Amino acid sequence: MPSYEYERKTTVVEDAKFAYKPTKKEREVRRKVYDRYEDMRDDDQRKEAEEDWKDADKMFRMYQPPKSADDWRSSLVLPDAFAGIQADMQERVERKQRPGLVRVEDSDKGKEQLGNAVMTHNMNTTGFDFQVFLAKYAASIRGTSFLLNYWRTDKRNVKDASSVDGDGSIVYKDKEIIDFDDDYTQWVENEYIFIDPAAWHIDVARDMVHREIIEINEFKRIYGKRADFINVDRVREGGDTSTNSFFKRQDDMNDSDVEVLHYYNRAEDMYYVVANNLVVRMGPLPSKHKELPVVPLYHYMVPGRFWGMGIPRVIKYLTEERKAIRNLNLDRQKMQINKMFLVNDQVDIDEEEAVVRPHGFIEIATNGLPLNQAVQPLEYGDVPPSYFRTEEILLEDIRRAHGIDDRIQGVNVGGTATEAAILKESSLKRVNLVSNVAEMDSLIRLGKLKWSNIQFFYKAPRVERIVAENKEREKKSYRKITADSKQFEIVKNEQGENELKVNEIEGKSTFEFDKTMARFTDGQWDVVVDGSAGQMLSKPLRQAKITEMLTAITGNPVLGGTLDPRKAAKRYLEVNDEKPKDWMPDEAFDKDSEMIADMENTVMKTGIPLAPTKGAREPHTMVHMNYLETAEAQQLPEEIQQLIIAHVTGEHDANPSTGATADLLGGQGGAPVQGGGGAPQIQPADLQASTVTGEETPNTGENQNIALQ
Repeated sequence: MPSYEYERKTTVVEDAKFAYKPTKKEREVRRKVYDRYEDMRDDDQRKEAEEDWKDADKMFRMYQPPKSADDWRSSLVLPDAFAGIQADMQERVERKQRPGLVRVEDSDKGKEQLGNAVMTHNMNTTGFDFQVFLAKYAASIRGTSFLLNYWRTDKRNVKDASSVDGDGSIVYKDKEIIDFDDDYTQWVENEYIFIDPAAWHIDVARDMVHREIIEINEFKRIYGKRADFINVDRVREGGDTSTNSFFKRQDDMNDSDVEVLHYYNRAEDMYYVVANNLVVRMGPLPSKHKELPVVPLYHYMVPGRFWGMGIPRVIKYLTEERKAIRNLNLDRQKMQINKMFLVNDQVDIDEEEAVVRPHGFIEIATNGLPLNQAVQPLEYGDVPPSYFRTEEILLEDIRRAHGIDDRIQGVNVGGTATEAAILKESSLKRVNLVSNVAEMDSLIRLGKLKWSNIQFFYKAPRVERIVAENKEREKKSYRKITADSKQFEIVKNEQGENELKVNEIEGKSTFEFDKTMARFTDGQWDVVVDGSAGQMLSKPLRQAKITEMLTAITGNPVLGGTLDPRKAAKRYLEVNDEKPKDWMPDEAFDKDSEMIADMENTVMKTGIPLAPTKGAREPHTMVHMNYLETAEAQQLPEEIQQLIIAHVTGEHDANPSTGATADLLGGQGGAPVQGGGGAPQIQPADLQASTVTGEETPNTGENQNIALQ
């Protein structure tokens, strides 16, 4: 049999620009790539898996073969596979599975938060969740899918509008823009990934091939700018651009496509690229981790075998049996409506007249015989009850096979959110199994590849080239990282060394990930799966569950006292899709109000009475209360203590969030109870907020009504 290289050998054209005379090294590279590609492509297990993929695609898309015009039989295709896959994905789409980071060398929480903020920023800005969803979707259909993780650089030369001249015409200048320059996770169809046939798991695979079919001009635009690629201008369109799949791909540009084989060898540290028999890249793996840049994602793993099984494969024969029985029953109904007839051979009857039609008549000559002896319909009888029982059994077998019930689960009216969550979890055990296996295997590997690339490449500045007045100018900048609820800054410690400081904030913050900041992400890290990626409850269930929990805690005085009211209120508002800032006062206002209370204490201890501060809330009044308990306040004359108490009592009574002082003191008319040493007995715990919130924005100019004695 002729070699694969010989079959694909291109014809040398007359144009010297495309003349290609490979060196000895290039011939060796080309031979190795094509030989390994043939071994992977023709592997028996892969061929078997490809047949499963074709069947799975047909079942998912409910494919119906073309029928001849005279074929009257039913050919109903049941949506068993489609329904199972959709029921599986409607639960898994809410499970936001992401890798996270844990430091190995030290337990510096700030560095760990920085690393996770950088990783989260990458996943947020590169469409990570959608690509993982596509891989999950494909795996549920075919059993196996692939995520390719690599550093993606995409640049374009454009005419940038720079100004408008005096005539109103736009003035352009040449500019190179960067569309993408980041670590990227991409779902790739199975037909384009080929794995070492000897491997039963990706961790033991020696090498792989990523086959790419790309339009020739796009190929030159992408790879022509890369310094590690050669012979790009000599590549011509053509080659083998077919795919081994049942449903055809888009083929409107096949005439100008080119086949590109990316060969990765982990054992020998090789990354070779061959485009239509031309070697365009020779060198080591372009990554720090030196691993194959692909991550398989499975639905049902088969131990000892590389290729997994999808939902269609598991229910294939059950669905075929149910489809056959359903179609036979439909055929029975058709025959019952469009009856056949037993006709006496002495009777003259036209077959065309016997076709069923509304208000139709059939004229026959019975030769004197009674009509029922001349023509008699053939009866098939009604559908027996056993048919419906068979349907139920097959449907139950299908649900047992994939463990997913596409019917909506619910609880009785009046059931709690906890009961609903338990019922939902029990009905999704199989979904959790698939997701947990993906977390243990695929996501851990994906996180390691991704973080290695981020550590290595993020330190380098991004370079944009601008051409102006025939001069090329470079613009360097470091990427901007956006973090949720945290602010990162570098400060000097007592030894004058750089130290990372993390501040908790509301909203988002942005920082520049320069070389100084990047040093805090160096070193060894462990990759874990984000703990928040559990089975997600629906929003109404989550709201009801937290309401139940909050009611139970606040109903117990001992437990309720352990909660931070502000944090609890904020969490409750967030769960109910409300913005806390629209409901809660600004924390900065309370801090300013506390400073005002300190100044008021300073004034009142000199004997100057102050009217109660208008609109004061608990944090403000508590400053006065805490001051009254100090030794300094207890040494003040009783008259001064009484004027401070009167100030506090007035603020407390005017606050709609607190009860009246008269009620607090058992109806003593608001007179403060004196204790030993003249210290007032109103305690901070007495001023507790109620469920009502009301406030006015304080005006410090109106609050401080000072009456000089």
